[in-house]
Amino acid sequence: LDLGLLGRVAAECFVPLAYGGGIYSVTDAETAVACGADKIVLTWRRRDLIAPLADRLGSQAVVACVDVYLNDPVILLTSTVREMVDMGAGEVMLQVIDLDGTLSGAAISPVMIVRPLVDVPLVYGGGVSAPEDFRVLAASGVDGIVAGALWQFTAMRPDDAKDALASFGYRVRQRVTA
Repeated sequence: LDLGLLGRVAAECFVPLAYGGGIYSVTDAETAVACGADKIVLTWRRRDLIAPLADRLGSQAVVACVDVYLNDPVILLTSTVREMVDMGAGEVMLQVIDLDGTLSGAAISPVMIVRPLVDVPLVYGGGVSAPEDFRVLAASGVDGIVAGALWQFTAMRPDDAKDALASFGYRVRQRVTA
């Protein structure tokens, strides 16, 4: 846990802050929350922490991050997601490992498989490269989109994504100018 960094980010961040990595116990998660995290992100390897954290912090504070490989059997994806939500995860993040950081376009198939299975917020990450990806993902029912490489390695900015979503008819928070 890099608690110093987490505290500095939390002091400047005015949206819900999710923290993952280095969480090996309920105490680690509670420490991250005390430093400003609103949500704890856990992978399948740390699934044993889902139920105790959901009991202690509430399901809304537990994010199940599911690593998706596009050639994995569908049953593996569906069983993993169902089990993690049944344990108490209040949000699912699909991280498409094959596409992460590639800017090659989003893969809609994992979303179409998972969305009907869960009634918790669903976040997608992997390959997002253009405004059209935001439209397609939003239309598929995701509640959030991770697009780190897009912001890091292209000229596109979050406001551009908001403008694109608005142009497709989605309600987005308007920019506030001083």
